[in-house]
Amino acid sequence: ETTMDTPKGLEGVRVDQTALSLVEGQAGRLSYRGVNVDALVTRRFAEVAHWVLTGRFDVEFEAHLLGASTLSEDDKRTLHQARPDNHPMQTLQAMVLMLDAPADRFAHFGEAARGIAVAAKLPTIVARMAAPDRESDLSTGYCERFVRTINDDASDRMIQAFSTMQILQLEHSFNAGTFAARVVASTLAPVRNVMAAAIGALHGPLHGGADEAALDMADSIDDPANARAYVDRCFDEGVKMPGMGHRE
Repeated sequence: ETTMDTPKGLEGVRVDQTALSLVEGQAGRLSYRGVNVDALVTRRFAEVAHWVLTGRFDVEFEAHLLGASTLSEDDKRTLHQARPDNHPMQTLQAMVLMLDAPADRFAHFGEAARGIAVAAKLPTIVARMAAPDRESDLSTGYCERFVRTINDDASDRMIQAFSTMQILQLEHSFNAGTFAARVVASTLAPVRNVMAAAIGALHGPLHGGADEAALDMADSIDDPANARAYVDRCFDEGVKMPGMGHRE
């Protein structure tokens, strides 16, 4: 009888190669196309996104994203009809499949054009869910527009912090969301389906949902003076602390 040792959860299994990013969790390093992220966070988010997509920096890409970020009236009606008890990630996943997203301005990206057109609208959807009674801010920056739509008192420091966070989360190699997307893409499903699958995986508390869980943890700790006792209790009871570390 032949037996095989199968890693659970595909841990340690090589599925492909990528030049887009390298996550070195133990060393605390992250790089995109060979450039350390420390050197990239000084740039605008859209520039870094274009670097990841093409290997080139393009200051005009931000204007194209902003031009494609406005929701159509059909988009607004569809979003308004979403179940109010949905988690925002569930609504976002559903909206990806139904957005009115013309891709003409991104035609030079080839097969990726439709996906970029859909992605351009996602911050507008999230902002509208967070602040349904507010119209989009008309700031000229992609990150600025999102932050100021949900908080018109946002400082430049807050906007810079948000931009940095988005750059740090832009590309993390073969994480669960990427793997889910590639499985769906391998069936030649439309790019919207691929994106919806990735968002569905991202929702999980062991993936992107760890951000939300980390905020809930911070709220439960309440006072920094309680942090040490909280961490000690987690170690004693074997409880995971969300947002600490990153699997490679």
